[in-house]
Amino acid sequence: MKKYIVRGNESFIFESFERPFISALLGPRRVGKTTLLQYYMSLHPEKKWIHLNMDVLSQRNRVAAEELEIMIEEVALQKIGIFCYMGPFSFDKENRILFLPAWMI
Repeated sequence: MKKYIVRGNESFIFESFERPFISALLGPRRVGKTTLLQYYMSLHPEKKWIHLNMDVLSQRNRVAAEELEIMIEEVALQKIGIFCYMGPFSFDKENRILFLPAWMI
C-alpha cells in the first residue's frame, strides 16, 4: 500500500464511515481519497466493504443511468456470498441453471 499521510479531518471522515448510511468520499483527482479509504478498510477487515470508483467508466456509466442502488445490491450480495445475477438464464429438465455468470461466489 502507498505511504499513508494522516489528514486533519480524518477523524470526522472515519466517524462518517461508522454511521449506518452510505458514505460518499468526494474530491479532486489524486488527493488521496482511495488511499484514505484503503487505510480505513485495512483497520476494519471484519467488515464487508462496497467500494465504487468513478474513474472506472463502466461504473460511472451505471451511476449516470441511475443504477447506483442496483450496483450496491449486486456487490453487497456478492460480498456476503449470495448468488446475484441480473441477466438471462434458463433451466434444464432437472432445474439446473444452464448459463452461469463468470463471477459467482
